[in-house]
Amino acid sequence: MFKCKIADFIIEIDNKYPYSEKVCCDYLYTGDEKCDLHISLSDKEIEAEHLPDQNSSLPLMEFSGIYRKLNDFLLDNNAFVMHCALISYNGKGTAFLALSGTGKSTHTSYWKNLYKEKVVIINGDKPIIRIKDGKAVAYGTPWSGKEGWQANTSAELYNIAFINRSESNYVREITSDEALPFLMQQLLIPDDRTKMLAFLDIVNHLLSKCKLYNIYCNMSEDAARVACETLYSE
Repeated sequence: MFKCKIADFIIEIDNKYPYSEKVCCDYLYTGDEKCDLHISLSDKEIEAEHLPDQNSSLPLMEFSGIYRKLNDFLLDNNAFVMHCALISYNGKGTAFLALSGTGKSTHTSYWKNLYKEKVVIINGDKPIIRIKDGKAVAYGTPWSGKEGWQANTSAELYNIAFINRSESNYVREITSDEALPFLMQQLLIPDDRTKMLAFLDIVNHLLSKCKLYNIYCNMSEDAARVACETLYSE
């Protein structure tokens, strides 16, 4: 059993396998504040995480189950997981969203290569977005994708940008109506009606508070430069 602090929530995890604690090492918590959530999985719940087309081990399946239970908790607390790459540039957060294979990770790496210490890659795959004091705050998590990009830090989310492949590099600001269908593709939509209402409240907050963009880009560092000039023009 161990405790971790993720998105400012203190979570106690009763794990069966050491893998989960190892992966959460940057988020371990040793203080005495009251826990917000206790997670444990039965053998049956762990086995339910097995996917027929994947050869997952029991430790990986347990870690997946922990993620699933955390998701259920988040929606009751003005938060959810967004499938995106999340960076901060001079402390201001941007979420890059794209369909698999579009080049989201490559585009993110160009920002880091170009802007060095100005850019922090907070998470490469599944950051948590939490509404706090009327602001959208984005947090790193241990669920960070194949690159393992994650940092135990946070940033206010200012921009949501959808990556599109193109021969030339340019950026277009879009409306919430344009952004909504693409955003929904990158979110885990709840089945429960009560949780759905909370989910939609967070989605509406993001669409109203964040600037929304389509980034059209090729696979070059110039794509990141063009995007940065628009997203961080102010």
